[in-house]
Amino acid sequence: HPATGILAPATGAVLRTAPVVRWAPVRKARFYNVQLWRGRKKLLTTWPSDPQLRLRDSWRFAGTRQQLRNGKYQLFVWPAFGTLTTPRYGKLVGRIDFVVKRR
Repeated sequence: HPATGILAPATGAVLRTAPVVRWAPVRKARFYNVQLWRGRKKLLTTWPSDPQLRLRDSWRFAGTRQQLRNGKYQLFVWPAFGTLTTPRYGKLVGRIDFVVKRR
């Protein structure tokens, strides 16, 4: 049967570098909504068209420079149908929790 959910990195992974997050494609999804959180703070929302996203060491979100620093993160992925201006979101593809530990 086809793989489902988030394929990489594994939930609970301890990472030294910014990961490439991969998830099972959802049939007919035009794009995906990916959210990265650290605690109660949203650090990133993005809408990749492919079922993967390369996280970076730093990026801008909501006008603020963000950094992937040591700590616990949660990442969520939803499939999106329609357009970026009028999206319709499907059921959660998956959620992973991972830790960044550079030293």
